[in-house]
Amino acid sequence: MPFFYVPGNHDHGYTVALRQVWENNLGPNYYYFIYKGVLMLCINTDEDNVDSMTDEQVAYIENVIKTHADVRWTCVFFHNPLWRHHTPKPYWVKIEAMLADRNYTVFGGHIHSYTKVVKNGRNYYTLATTGGCCSGEGGNPAGPAKGEFDHFAWVTMTDEGPVIANIILDGVLDDDGKV
Repeated sequence: MPFFYVPGNHDHGYTVALRQVWENNLGPNYYYFIYKGVLMLCINTDEDNVDSMTDEQVAYIENVIKTHADVRWTCVFFHNPLWRHHTPKPYWVKIEAMLADRNYTVFGGHIHSYTKVVKNGRNYYTLATTGGCCSGEGGNPAGPAKGEFDHFAWVTMTDEGPVIANIILDGVLDDDGKV
């Protein structure tokens, strides 16, 4: 099964050297693909520094969204959950406006605590720890009740949109983080 990477602050955002290592080993730091009529848009929210995007990337995203207006769904993947900022970043406000007339779902990470919110009538997910690092005190997650668990999100696309199952060592949690 192919694996699609999305850079985060420890991968890309701190130095030019990190960015070069990413690009040499994994390729572009933002990209898209279409699978069975679903646009998978993988973007970099730590492009020039932590929590940043260049105008070039925003223009790229705009072109991808316009070019693929006929997809049945759009999934957007990135590291920093931009919708959680007290003051929304201008580039994210612009991207949300580009998505407004289509079905979409957003996935972020960064804070190592699982949440699901409905915003603009769409599901926005912040994934918990997906790489075994940094959850809870001393790296030990506090558990599903606090949204802290080591997992991966299994996304199944249906006609009504994505269905999420969170696979953890102790079992499977639904998209509300419950067994």
